[in-house]
Amino acid sequence: MSLRQSIRKILREELESKWNTSNEYNYQDGFCNYFADNLIIKLKKQYPDRNIRYYLILADLIYDYDEGELEDSTIVHAYVKIDNLYLDSNGLSTEEDVNQRMQDWYDEKLLDLPEDYRLEIWHKEYNKIPKRFLKRATICDSKRIKKDIDLFLSHPEVKQLLESNIKGDVNNLPEKPNKVLFNDFWLSQLETEGDYVKLYHFGASDLEYLDPSHFGKHSYTSSEQWWGKKRLFFYTNLSQKERIVSGTLYTATVDLKDLYPFNKDPLNLYDIAAKMYGSENIPYQRQVIYMSGMLEEMGYKGMIYKWHDNTLLAVIWEKVKNIKSKKENKEYKLPVSDLNGWPVEDGVSSNPRLSDEDKINEVVKTMKKFNYPQDFIDNYLNLMRSL
Repeated sequence: MSLRQSIRKILREELESKWNTSNEYNYQDGFCNYFADNLIIKLKKQYPDRNIRYYLILADLIYDYDEGELEDSTIVHAYVKIDNLYLDSNGLSTEEDVNQRMQDWYDEKLLDLPEDYRLEIWHKEYNKIPKRFLKRATICDSKRIKKDIDLFLSHPEVKQLLESNIKGDVNNLPEKPNKVLFNDFWLSQLETEGDYVKLYHFGASDLEYLDPSHFGKHSYTSSEQWWGKKRLFFYTNLSQKERIVSGTLYTATVDLKDLYPFNKDPLNLYDIAAKMYGSENIPYQRQVIYMSGMLEEMGYKGMIYKWHDNTLLAVIWEKVKNIKSKKENKEYKLPVSDLNGWPVEDGVSSNPRLSDEDKINEVVKTMKKFNYPQDFIDNYLNLMRSL
């Protein structure tokens, strides 16, 4: 049975009547918004790398005698849209089904529409359900709804449809080729020896290997956690190093066959990502999330992509063991100002509201913020407290 036939079969058989044994709430009529509002929380946890949002059919009743005055707003139906699939208490629907539902509702309401009134009806994606459509939340038993959501998601037909559709794209990935996919222009920007590339990473001292599980602990990586994947950043050239980055320099030698040229995308993974997202125009962050997930599934260890001024940066999501270290010789000086902008004068913050001890502590906070070595901070404290 094809996917479309499966969807039609479930819709015809009224799937809700199979799992909604309490029949306390009708999630097809009247309580669809509460069903969607609770369902989306579960699905985002279950499928964190997918594009999940609300898809609502809304209608306005307008008194059209004069300039047009809004009399009432109605939520006709609420779906949870996963990529390009529409999910409600009866299973998965197609865009054609959504349009038909909207048209049927509109035609029915026109039969009883009072004179001088008109209906405006539309459907589109939303990040949240407008609060005015959740006013009855106080009379709903939230535990009952959550239990119904669990029953729904555990139903064999629902599980089968979700797994076959949401994970189906990943199952259709191309095989990882046993060859280097970088073109000559990209290779000319990399330090290579045969099929291997030399990469540079700065981290704590005396590491035996580089571990992506530590990602996000430094200020310069904490802002990059939107990706949701623990990873290691590598410069492809030491001239790229940013001033804020410090620590021991580690050189890693990595097989280029295990890295993917993200921007060139020779295996056309973007097309699969577009299908998963439900649109050919994928926001950059979603491209990274989808394509890195596919690459990991295929057996790649990381990827190289364009960075500032078209230079190349590498990210790797596995432990890197083949490393050599060299401690960075860097001269550290006291910060010019504290984190609140007060100048540092005579070794302490010039903020007049602070005690002498707090003035010292403000400088320490600033140094920690910018990843000063601990021995430099300790020497500073010993010096200031000896004065």
